[in-house]
Amino acid sequence: MATGFSAFLLLIAVTGTIRMRPHGPPGTAIVAWWIPSFLAQAFALPLALICALLTVWQWREGVELAARPVAVLLAMLLFALAHLRNRADGKAIMAAAGLEPRLPLLAGLLVGFGSTTGTRKLADISYGPHGGANRLDLILPADPLQGPAPVLFHVHGGGWILGKKNEQALPLLREMARRGWICVDIDYRLGPKNRWPAMIEDVLRALHWTKENIAEHGGDPARIFITGGSAGGHLSSLALLCHDDPVFKPGFEQADCSLAGGVHLYGRYDFLDREKLWHRNHQAMIEWESQKVLPGPPASAPELWDKACPIARVRGDSPPVWLIHGCHDTLIPNEEAKAMAKRWREAGAEVKLTELSGGQHAFDILTSAVTVGHVQAVAKWLEERAGD
Repeated sequence: MATGFSAFLLLIAVTGTIRMRPHGPPGTAIVAWWIPSFLAQAFALPLALICALLTVWQWREGVELAARPVAVLLAMLLFALAHLRNRADGKAIMAAAGLEPRLPLLAGLLVGFGSTTGTRKLADISYGPHGGANRLDLILPADPLQGPAPVLFHVHGGGWILGKKNEQALPLLREMARRGWICVDIDYRLGPKNRWPAMIEDVLRALHWTKENIAEHGGDPARIFITGGSAGGHLSSLALLCHDDPVFKPGFEQADCSLAGGVHLYGRYDFLDREKLWHRNHQAMIEWESQKVLPGPPASAPELWDKACPIARVRGDSPPVWLIHGCHDTLIPNEEAKAMAKRWREAGAEVKLTELSGGQHAFDILTSAVTVGHVQAVAKWLEERAGD
């Protein structure tokens, strides 16, 4: 039993250390690898300490030679390596924001979704006609606001078919609320039941609601920033770029959905994979999108597919943006962020790109060491642009 558990810990540790590219093995292998890899990175420090305690216990209990903790000792070293890489990434993103790159050695020991202390929430506010799919939460400071507050609008990820509000980016949203911001966290219609452009229509409708109503809650409709990861990175960047496109605003075509800036994490920026960044999985990914998200293959609606790609909608008059992507991302290649940043720069917009050497997909959901640095860095970037 001891041998089996040690082998299990070692397997998890290996996935958190070794890089598997999205364009390499088949998609099922990629997803299967991502789950333990994400857990290994998010819980790197606690798992390293557990392995250390287990190693000591096994030696003291005189576990037989065949089951001695060689595997769990190696797992401990790999988890420690993942934690050190998390700290390095946290420092790197702080430095990118102009902060002094300092993190406590034990940052990430108590992994969670971030404390709710100093915040309050108004839940399940309706913003549109599609029932439970058109609801949002407001995360606000616990104390009364002292004036019109800047707003951070969050779009969750989940491959356009999964996910919901109150699950992702909570460390950032709660920190911004403690700093005096109002955060908006939305649900939207998901595939495959609902097909594109239902998702972006809902995001823009929720933005319209925010513009119209946030002042009643103490927010400033002129200072709304947007963020999201994965599918949320795609939707948040597209909303920033096509806020004035009537095609995606049925029934509210003239509404003001403009934004003051955006922070987009590990996003999908090109449904068509124009630069073949997915290599051997290029066609498989497009087929999956055709079956789950878009209303059919690209040939059936070429204009709609093109309009769904942020990389095809880049404009020089967009507000400041920050793209963040991990080089260990198993689900979306970091080269997509590079290509998107390059296109944005060529258009003349203000864009920052930060690549995290060990960052896995969804690295910011739980408060590991990299998330601690990420939250501080993004908060500074947002406050500078909001004029706080």
